[in-house]
Amino acid sequence: MRAYLQHLGLHPEGMATRIRPIAFIDLVATGDTFGRLVTFFRNWSKEIEYDWNAVKRRITSYRYHRKNKNKPKDMAVLLESRSVKNVSIPRELWEYLGNYQYKVSQSYTPSRWGDPELSLPSYSESQIKALRLAYELFELGRTKERRERFVSLLVKEPAMKHEWFRMLIQGIR
Repeated sequence: MRAYLQHLGLHPEGMATRIRPIAFIDLVATGDTFGRLVTFFRNWSKEIEYDWNAVKRRITSYRYHRKNKNKPKDMAVLLESRSVKNVSIPRELWEYLGNYQYKVSQSYTPSRWGDPELSLPSYSESQIKALRLAYELFELGRTKERRERFVSLLVKEPAMKHEWFRMLIQGIR
């Protein structure tokens, strides 16, 4: 796992010295997977005697969880609270994204970390469908008209009171 993350530049020193923070996006069921990943980075930093505080300042997390469920608290003590953005989404959307939407890659759960088979390309029929959809959505997002329509919906959301949400909208524009 370390060799793989090292290759990606996701090792303690690489993360701490990046110009921009690392953003992890997580569709949260229990918070266990991301909690393990953060613990992994913390333990790695301590083991090589690298400043964990410098590393954790460069980690941002956007966590999508089911509306009306408790927000996951698994890593609140490991990361700075301002770097963890919890976003409630309707149960139906969470179910679709987590359980029914085609995936572009195989799941990379903690039990599969470091499995060399997962580093090889895999193109099942469902993955090809997911890749096509991702490409189509990417192309739609490249048009100014679509982005402005999307922004016009976002500005009506209660999250507009949060600076991070307003910055997200600026980035979309």
